[in-house]
Parts: sequence; structure tokens; C-alpha cells
Amino acid sequence: MKNNFLSWLLGILVILIVIYSLMFAGFCLNFQKINYRDIYFKLESYFKGEHSCVTISQEKDKLILNFVNRDNVWDKTDKNEINFTPHPGEYSIYIFGASELLNTLKIAGKEYKAFPSVLEEQINNNGTNIAIYNFGMRYFDTFNVKKMIKEALRVKKPGLIICNSCPSTDFTKAYMTVVKPEVFLFTKILLAKPIRPKFFNYVLRNFFSKYFEPNAMELGQRLGWIKIDWNEVKHWDELIFSYYKNNVEEIIRLARDNNIPIVLVVPVFNLEEKPYGQYPQVSELYYKGLKEKDYAKRLDYLFKANDLGSFSFFVNRKAKAYSFLRSLEGPGVYIFDLEKELINERFEFGHRNFYDQVHLKKDAQRFIGQKLYLFLKNSGILIN
Repeated sequence: MKNNFLSWLLGILVILIVIYSLMFAGFCLNFQKINYRDIYFKLESYFKGEHSCVTISQEKDKLILNFVNRDNVWDKTDKNEINFTPHPGEYSIYIFGASELLNTLKIAGKEYKAFPSVLEEQINNNGTNIAIYNFGMRYFDTFNVKKMIKEALRVKKPGLIICNSCPSTDFTKAYMTVVKPEVFLFTKILLAKPIRPKFFNYVLRNFFSKYFEPNAMELGQRLGWIKIDWNEVKHWDELIFSYYKNNVEEIIRLARDNNIPIVLVVPVFNLEEKPYGQYPQVSELYYKGLKEKDYAKRLDYLFKANDLGSFSFFVNRKAKAYSFLRSLEGPGVYIFDLEKELINERFEFGHRNFYDQVHLKKDAQRFIGQKLYLFLKNSGILIN
């Protein structure tokens, strides 16, 4: 009986190895067909096209935020409701960004409060009469944030705009929508049909795109079966950054044209999530960072690893985009450098404070909300 069980187990193991080997071989062969120039033009076409629709409708004391995706990867529609009961002469703050702003994060539980809610608590507890409206939506890149700001300004102009202008969402969506279907075999297969059950979205994001394909790409580079022209990949990243830069500049112009001060948040990420890119540089920097005990050196290694990571499931941090954000301070434009604020507190940019790549845990959200309140107060931005 025991021998039969071991034989059965060995047979299953052999079948799994054969399946993985065939998948890996197909994945590597597909990589040999990369047309870098064609992907560049597809990215440009994607950015110039209308790949989403953002609208706000008003129903009694609520605003209905509607988001329709027209690309082939992300959920097609999303909707949020926010209570909206402005009073005459009320000073209000509008906060814009992606899912890191939402209180409805499923993995966090019912008591979860993102930092906009913590900020509102801090303001109310200190006797300041200010209303905060959270316009955060899942999967929002700067294209969508820009559209949402335009829609919100049509409803009512606030006293202040806070924008969590996260470059990672722009990079992640561009890679997932345009680049990966061209270079990752199983992403291409799973996106082949225009209508797919949600199960395929789950499989695509949580197995192939997050684990199998990035690791297969790294293994292929180690074995010499995959060769990538990283100079060409840099051209893709430069193009994505150029559109991100244009969007942020347009967001600032929107605020200035309406005489509204704006706070741009320099965001933070989980640096312990493994990035994927050029082998062996990215892996060496990443593992050096994990082993390093000195806080400053550890961050330096992990920042560099993430800056070089292009094919991760979630493209975390790009030094050029961060430098750009930090350069924007000027009349009516304030920079809340969250990353530097947390470094000064020796914050752990890892699993202790993050659920995943970007979503902060409850205590970290509270800490950041308090920091943001002090920044607004000390900068003289808040008006009673």
C-alpha cells in the first residue's frame, strides 16, 4: 500500500515537472520574438487613446464616482459613493489617488481606516471646521486622477487638493496592458479572448503575472535562454515617465487655473516585495538589502533594486519620477515627502507595515494620517 502511494506521488511529481518544463520552454521561446520598437509604438498608441471613462454624478447628498476601463486587463467598471453635504462657506479638502486611499480594502477588515479618514479625525479632534472628501478609486493612474479632478471641480471647488500622484500605477498599468501581453506567453494566452470569466483575471494576476512569469524570466536569464535588450526597455520606461510627467504638470495647472493650492504626496511602497528585471543586478541588490542590518544601507540597496525592476507584478519605485515630484514645489504647490518623513522615523518599508506591495496596515495608515495633519498645520495650509 505504501509503495503504491509513493509510486502515485512520484508519478504526480514527474507530471508536474514535465508540465512546468514545457511551460518554461514555451515562455522562453516566446521571449525570442520581442519586437521592442513595435511595443514602443503600442505604448504610445495606448497613452494617446481614451482607455478609460471617469464621471461623477450627484444624487441628493451623495456623489457617485464612476470608472469604466476600456483596456483588456483590469476590471471593466468600478463605482464608489461618497457623502457630499457641503455647507455655504465651508472649507473643504479633496483627496485623489488609487486604492491606497480606500477604507474598503478587503484584506484589511472592517475596522480599517486609510490615511484620509485619519486626517479627517485629526482635524475634527482639533476643533477645525474642515470637510474632507476622498475621491480615491481602484486602479487609478494619473490619467484617471486628472479626469476625476476635472469632474470634481465641476461639482464644487475645494479649498485644497491633495494628490497621491503615484507613478507606480502608471508604470504597472502600462506594462500589464501593453508590454506583458507581448512578452509574457501566458499573459498573452489569458488575454486572447475579449470576454473572460473573473476566474481568469484572478489566475492571471495572482499566479502567472505575479509569480510564474517574473520568476521564469529570471531563471531564463540565469540559464542564458532569455536575452533582453535593457537599453530598449529603458526607452519604454522613459516614454511612460514622459506621460506621467505631463499628467502631473496638467494636474498642477488645473489647480492653479482654479486658484486652489495643491499638495503632492511622494508615496511609499513595500520594498520587501521582490522586484524583477535585469539579472543578476536586480536580484543581487534586493538580497543584499534584505541581509543588510544598517538601516541607511539597507534602504539604498532596496531602492536601487526597485528602481531597476520593470517586470514585477507591481512596478514599485522609479527614482526619476521621485526626483521629478520633489522638484515641483513652488507657489501654491506643496510637496508632502512621505518617503523622507518616514525614513527620518526609521520606518520599516516591509511586510510589517504593508499587506502587499502598496496597501499599508492600520497602524501605518494612522501614523501617516497624523504626519499629514502636522504637515498641513505647520505649513500654514489649513484654514479654520
